[in-house]
Amino acid sequence: MERRYNYRIYPNKEQEEKIQKNFGCVRFVYNYFLAKSIEHYKAGEGIYSFPDACKDLTELKRKEEYKWLREADAHSLQNALKKMDNAYSAFFRRVREKTGAPGFPRFKAKKETRQSYTSQAQTGKNVIYFTDKEIRLPKLGLVTCSISRRIQGRILSATVLQVPSGKYYASVCFTGDKPEPLPKTGAAIGLHFGVKHLAVSSEGEIFENPRFLEKSQKKISRLRRLLSRKPSDGENREKARKDLARACERVKNQRADALL
Repeated sequence: MERRYNYRIYPNKEQEEKIQKNFGCVRFVYNYFLAKSIEHYKAGEGIYSFPDACKDLTELKRKEEYKWLREADAHSLQNALKKMDNAYSAFFRRVREKTGAPGFPRFKAKKETRQSYTSQAQTGKNVIYFTDKEIRLPKLGLVTCSISRRIQGRILSATVLQVPSGKYYASVCFTGDKPEPLPKTGAAIGLHFGVKHLAVSSEGEIFENPRFLEKSQKKISRLRRLLSRKPSDGENREKARKDLARACERVKNQRADALL
């Protein structure tokens, strides 16, 4: 059974620079091979296969003009290539089966406020692990980490991501033991989920709706107005965008905590 925990990480300036470089390399690989897949198909050569793309990626990294790709985590580039191939192949499958909107994969942009890359754990090599207050990540070394809970199992991968508020997280995937089922009591209860109340049980117990968004709506509306007044090419717009993102993120975290 695979499970995933998210941890807040605090990279230093050098590590943050490496993370941003890795985001750029992953974005370039995704866009480069998506464009190549489109050209391959338009030339009447069918779908550009994943094994061929992997070979071309290796050759690309050997070229002098693309030597900066070697600075990135190799597994993150492979994972980016795999995501592109899955999205591209899924488009043709949906067209063929006529199931829902086809959804052609789009090119990734630097201005996107959510960036990520995935590093793979290697069998027999301790490349991703935790210490008391840090997590070890490929190409980054030991990164300060807020460890809220310990992992019991074998680490499979770690996704480094930056959310719209500018914070960094490490999403760690690992194999965990299957939880033991709770003993059966034979009792049954019904729950009604609504708007006025979060839930009402068949026994009459009422769970109130905290309405976190309603309480923060005034502040969020003000931050949205401030953002709309900033010039699109100014530095102050980015600051205003982050302020709004943090306010929305706070509501999201409040909701998640209330459901625990």
